[in-house]
Amino acid sequence: MEQSIRSGLLAIGAQLFRKRTRRRNESETPTPADEPAAITSGPLLDPDTGEFAGSDDALIERCSLQGLLVRHRGRWQRRIVQTITFEDAQTHRRSMSIDVSGSRLAAILDEWDVGRTPLYLPVSTGMLPGPILDIDARDGRGAALSIARRHENNEATTYQLLAVLLGRAPLQPGSRTAANDSWIKVAAKTIYRYLKCQDKTPEAVVKEFTQIANMPDDIKNFATSADFLSELDYLKHYYTLHVVYTPTRDDERRIRDDVLKISWLERANRTRLGIGEALRSVFVPGPWPYAIDLPLLTGAKHGGTHIRLVAPEDLEIGRLAITFGGQEIPLLPQPARKAADSRPYTTPQTLSNDHSDPAVELTRNRRQVEILARPLALAKLEDRIPRNNNNSDVPPQWVLTATFNPDHSRFLLPAAVNLIATVTLLCFAHHFSWGTASNPTPSTAFLSMIPPLVTMYFASPREHAIAGQFHAFGRMLVTLSAGIALLYAALETYDTHRTSTHCLPLWHPLDLCVGAQTSFTIVISICCLSILYLIVLMTSVNASHIDAFRLRKNLAAARELLPEEQKKNGALFRRRCSLYFQGIVSMIFMTLLVRRNFDTPLPWIRRVIGADIVL
Repeated sequence: MEQSIRSGLLAIGAQLFRKRTRRRNESETPTPADEPAAITSGPLLDPDTGEFAGSDDALIERCSLQGLLVRHRGRWQRRIVQTITFEDAQTHRRSMSIDVSGSRLAAILDEWDVGRTPLYLPVSTGMLPGPILDIDARDGRGAALSIARRHENNEATTYQLLAVLLGRAPLQPGSRTAANDSWIKVAAKTIYRYLKCQDKTPEAVVKEFTQIANMPDDIKNFATSADFLSELDYLKHYYTLHVVYTPTRDDERRIRDDVLKISWLERANRTRLGIGEALRSVFVPGPWPYAIDLPLLTGAKHGGTHIRLVAPEDLEIGRLAITFGGQEIPLLPQPARKAADSRPYTTPQTLSNDHSDPAVELTRNRRQVEILARPLALAKLEDRIPRNNNNSDVPPQWVLTATFNPDHSRFLLPAAVNLIATVTLLCFAHHFSWGTASNPTPSTAFLSMIPPLVTMYFASPREHAIAGQFHAFGRMLVTLSAGIALLYAALETYDTHRTSTHCLPLWHPLDLCVGAQTSFTIVISICCLSILYLIVLMTSVNASHIDAFRLRKNLAAARELLPEEQKKNGALFRRRCSLYFQGIVSMIFMTLLVRRNFDTPLPWIRRVIGADIVL
């Protein structure tokens, strides 16, 4: 609903303002009627006070132009692709590629004599106020583009909002006087100062609007309405990023097509777990989910908006979820095709809330996820989502939650195999040393020193920072177990007296002496606990890969948005039970490494539990 209101407000300002500008030029200016108006270059609002340095006509021209650029950005922005990659565990990079249509941009700019005047071109919505790290912008030729500074973003947003107010002014060419238009600069100053001052409240803006002299009553009532104040507050807390852009023209003065490339760094946010989930993660650890904001979905105006998430190096994408205002939406897989199709190592999978009329389509494999938004269906879906639990001060946002799973072969599997070999050799050494009547030999104990050394080698971090954080506790536990096993094997090897007590000389009288049987039991117990922990880690990673478990959890979280026929008479419960059974079977096949494609159920499973129920 807010998105449709936003579009309606900008439509009123853009359409009515174009008419007003054209009529004013025809009736009041001495220049020929076919000569476009000139746009003054550079910022005209004072960065500190918000005072406009030009005339009322110049302010009106700026507002009209900026309003049209924002309103019709779905036309001149032919395609937007935003790629999200993780630099480390705390930082990810957003890289945007915007295809600019020169002919569609010219349809807007030809109303005015822009020439070589730079424009405030809106490129990304939903930006959080604050410094932007390592931002870089370039055009299709590789030339650097200037990023609008904070006061320039506020100035462009002021023009955009003022265009909405001016669009409601009476269209009476020839009747405009300086006294009638004196309120325009004051309104611009009021909007600009509200955007600049984070502590300023909407109530203060309402008071300032009501005190503006000569402001028409219908405009004043609209400026103090809840819809306009909501849009004003949204653009204050989630501003629009602009670039200072000069269109390039060919020899015939036609605007060329261009490709803008912009990238910057953001802080990566891991989702906050509840008390129950935090306690459960201690005993049943698993990949930690990351929450990634999707502001482009909130401001999506056309079907050419693509959001791409790329997994870090040596990691794979596991469980996925998309929420709006805290409410998870259904992500259902496509029905299976009858004809067998050959697919590569990873199975591309298309998920959507409704495959007949999708609002969000998510195509994924193990390394990459691409989200495609459909604006009309997206607006309908936003209207269906209940917002009773949301904080009214924070506008709802689209968020993608993703987990990144490490490969077993990097640490988990080698460490587990070496610990198992360590336990086996230690058991043999203990048996031949203390369980036989013959003279013991230290050769078996000496061999048991090799696996702990290999385990310590695999325990050294050599992967991405996200995988390093996931393996941190396991790596510490494995290193501790390998160190204790190595110490025990060294004592067994070089203890020539073969006494029933092992003493570790620390500092007299603090020598640590433990019985041989007790020390063996302690070492084996610690190693077995480490092995068990590594097995649990590998199992949780495998479970994150299985789509049946993801869909089972998704159906429970998004049940409010499911059709009624899928919830009545226990249909949802039976569906989740069948998905749980399918997930267990897939887990068995994954553990045995019999099947690599785990997203599609096996044919005999589909016959037993029903393909329609599973999918």
